[in-house]
Amino acid sequence: MTAFRQYFEDNPEIFAALVAALAILGGFLGSIIGAKIQANGGRDQAAAAREAAAATNEAQRVAALWTVRHVHMAELLQRVDEVHRLARLFFAEDSTSGLESQLREARQAVVQKQAEVELIAPGPVVDAARGCPVNDLRYAG
Repeated sequence: MTAFRQYFEDNPEIFAALVAALAILGGFLGSIIGAKIQANGGRDQAAAAREAAAATNEAQRVAALWTVRHVHMAELLQRVDEVHRLARLFFAEDSTSGLESQLREARQAVVQKQAEVELIAPGPVVDAARGCPVNDLRYAG
Protein backbone atom coordinates (compact mmCIF):
# COMPACT_ATOMS: atom_id res chain seq x y z
CA MET A 1 0.00 0.00 0.00
CA THR A 2 2.83 2.34 0.74
CA ALA A 3 4.25 1.70 -2.73
CA PHE A 4 0.96 2.71 -4.24
CA ARG A 5 0.90 5.87 -2.15
CA GLN A 6 4.52 6.64 -2.97
CA TYR A 7 3.81 6.28 -6.71
CA PHE A 8 1.07 8.91 -6.61
CA GLU A 9 3.15 11.24 -4.45
CA ASP A 10 5.87 11.04 -7.06
CA ASN A 11 3.42 11.56 -9.98
CA PRO A 12 0.80 14.13 -8.87
CA GLU A 13 -0.46 14.72 -12.45
CA ILE A 14 -1.45 11.02 -12.74
CA PHE A 15 -3.20 11.29 -9.37
CA ALA A 16 -5.08 14.38 -10.58
CA ALA A 17 -6.08 12.61 -13.79
CA LEU A 18 -7.27 9.57 -11.80
CA VAL A 19 -9.33 11.75 -9.47
CA ALA A 20 -10.87 13.57 -12.46
CA ALA A 21 -11.63 10.24 -14.19
CA LEU A 22 -13.25 8.92 -11.02
CA ALA A 23 -15.34 12.11 -10.73
CA ILE A 24 -16.47 11.82 -14.39
CA LEU A 25 -17.22 8.12 -13.98
CA GLY A 26 -19.13 8.79 -10.75
CA GLY A 27 -21.16 11.55 -12.41
CA PHE A 28 -21.92 9.29 -15.36
CA LEU A 29 -23.01 6.41 -13.11
CA GLY A 30 -25.05 8.83 -11.00
CA SER A 31 -26.82 10.10 -14.11
CA ILE A 32 -27.60 6.56 -15.26
CA ILE A 33 -28.93 5.58 -11.85
CA GLY A 34 -31.00 8.78 -11.62
CA ALA A 35 -32.46 8.21 -15.09
CA LYS A 36 -33.38 4.63 -14.19
CA ILE A 37 -35.08 5.77 -10.98
CA GLN A 38 -36.95 8.50 -12.87
CA ALA A 39 -38.05 6.04 -15.58
CA ASN A 40 -39.34 3.58 -12.98
CA GLY A 41 -41.19 6.40 -11.25
CA GLY A 42 -42.76 7.44 -14.57
CA ARG A 43 -43.90 3.88 -15.25
CA ASP A 44 -45.38 3.60 -11.77
CA GLN A 45 -47.17 6.91 -12.20
CA ALA A 46 -48.57 5.83 -15.59
CA ALA A 47 -49.77 2.52 -14.10
CA ALA A 48 -51.48 4.40 -11.26
CA ALA A 49 -53.14 6.75 -13.77
CA ARG A 50 -54.41 3.75 -15.78
CA GLU A 51 -55.83 2.16 -12.63
CA ALA A 52 -57.52 5.42 -11.63
CA ALA A 53 -59.00 5.82 -15.12
CA ALA A 54 -60.31 2.25 -15.05
CA ALA A 55 -61.87 2.80 -11.62
CA THR A 56 -63.48 6.05 -12.78
CA ASN A 57 -64.77 4.39 -15.94
CA GLU A 58 -66.30 1.54 -13.94
CA ALA A 59 -67.92 3.97 -11.50
CA GLN A 60 -69.45 5.95 -14.38
CA ARG A 61 -70.71 2.75 -16.02
CA VAL A 62 -72.33 1.58 -12.80
CA ALA A 63 -73.93 4.99 -12.21
CA ALA A 64 -75.31 5.11 -15.75
CA LEU A 65 -76.68 1.57 -15.47
CA TRP A 66 -78.26 2.44 -12.12
CA THR A 67 -79.99 5.43 -13.72
CA VAL A 68 -81.23 3.40 -16.69
CA ARG A 69 -82.56 0.66 -14.42
CA HIS A 70 -84.45 3.12 -12.26
CA VAL A 71 -85.95 4.95 -15.22
CA HIS A 72 -87.21 1.67 -16.70
CA MET A 73 -88.54 0.48 -13.35
CA ALA A 74 -90.40 3.76 -12.88
CA GLU A 75 -91.93 3.45 -16.34
CA LEU A 76 -92.96 -0.14 -15.59
CA LEU A 77 -94.66 0.93 -12.37
CA GLN A 78 -96.47 3.75 -14.17
CA ARG A 79 -97.76 1.32 -16.78
CA VAL A 80 -98.87 -1.17 -14.12
CA ASP A 81 -100.72 1.66 -12.36
CA GLU A 82 -102.44 2.51 -15.65
CA VAL A 83 -103.57 -1.12 -16.08
CA HIS A 84 -104.86 -1.11 -12.50
CA ARG A 85 -106.74 2.15 -13.04
CA LEU A 86 -108.32 0.92 -16.28
CA ALA A 87 -109.23 -2.44 -14.75
CA ARG A 88 -111.04 -0.69 -11.88
CA LEU A 89 -112.96 1.43 -14.38
CA PHE A 90 -113.68 -1.60 -16.56
CA PHE A 91 -115.32 -3.48 -13.70
CA ALA A 92 -117.03 -0.41 -12.21
CA GLU A 93 -118.80 0.79 -15.36
CA ASP A 94 -121.69 -0.89 -17.10
CA SER A 95 -120.64 0.27 -20.54
CA THR A 96 -117.14 -1.00 -21.34
CA SER A 97 -117.06 -0.12 -25.02
CA GLY A 98 -113.76 1.76 -25.18
CA LEU A 99 -112.19 0.48 -21.99
CA GLU A 100 -111.58 -3.04 -23.22
CA SER A 101 -109.25 -1.92 -26.00
CA GLN A 102 -107.54 0.62 -23.70
CA LEU A 103 -107.02 -2.09 -21.10
CA ARG A 104 -105.59 -4.47 -23.72
CA GLU A 105 -103.17 -1.78 -24.97
CA ALA A 106 -102.11 -0.87 -21.43
CA ARG A 107 -101.54 -4.54 -20.60
CA GLN A 108 -99.42 -4.92 -23.74
CA ALA A 109 -97.37 -1.86 -22.71
CA VAL A 110 -96.73 -3.48 -19.31
CA VAL A 111 -95.60 -6.72 -20.95
CA GLN A 112 -93.28 -4.78 -23.27
CA LYS A 113 -91.77 -2.71 -20.47
CA GLN A 114 -91.35 -5.81 -18.29
CA ALA A 115 -89.37 -7.48 -21.06
CA GLU A 116 -87.15 -4.39 -21.30
CA VAL A 117 -86.59 -4.40 -17.55
CA GLU A 118 -85.64 -8.07 -17.65
CA LEU A 119 -82.91 -7.23 -20.16
CA ILE A 120 -81.22 -4.73 -17.86
CA ALA A 121 -82.02 -6.06 -14.39
CA PRO A 122 -79.59 -8.29 -12.49
CA GLY A 123 -80.32 -12.03 -12.64
CA PRO A 124 -81.53 -12.40 -9.03
CA VAL A 125 -84.01 -9.54 -9.50
CA VAL A 126 -85.40 -11.13 -12.68
CA ASP A 127 -85.70 -14.49 -10.93
CA ALA A 128 -87.53 -12.91 -7.98
CA ALA A 129 -89.86 -11.04 -10.32
CA ARG A 130 -90.86 -14.19 -12.18
CA GLY A 131 -93.16 -15.13 -9.30
CA CYS A 132 -94.85 -11.70 -9.36
CA PRO A 133 -98.59 -11.66 -10.18
CA VAL A 134 -97.98 -9.06 -12.90
CA ASN A 135 -96.47 -11.88 -14.95
CA ASP A 136 -99.96 -13.31 -15.31
CA LEU A 137 -100.67 -10.33 -17.58
CA ARG A 138 -98.47 -11.87 -20.27
CA TYR A 139 -100.69 -14.84 -20.64
CA ALA A 140 -104.04 -13.12 -20.21
CA GLY A 141 -106.11 -12.79 -23.37
